[in-house]
Amino acid sequence: MAAIAIVADRFEVTEDGRRRPALLESEISSRDADRLLREVFGGYDVIKTERKPTEVAETRDGERYALRSTLVSRLAVKPRGSEGS
Repeated sequence: MAAIAIVADRFEVTEDGRRRPALLESEISSRDADRLLREVFGGYDVIKTERKPTEVAETRDGERYALRSTLVSRLAVKPRGSEGS
């Protein structure tokens, strides 16, 4: 069994509603994360695929903001009989 999750679409929203790029993490989009996971799990039987918005409250230089992203995850197993490949 294999499981992987990719945090995508990272951006910050300040308390006054301004949207800005996140200063950390990767710039991968959820669309690119989906494509990457389809490629990686191409020979697997996918059990579950999920895209879930997430948000964490943070403070930088005294300014509060929400770090928002999309968690793209996939759970899969190798098909029976392919353990040796």
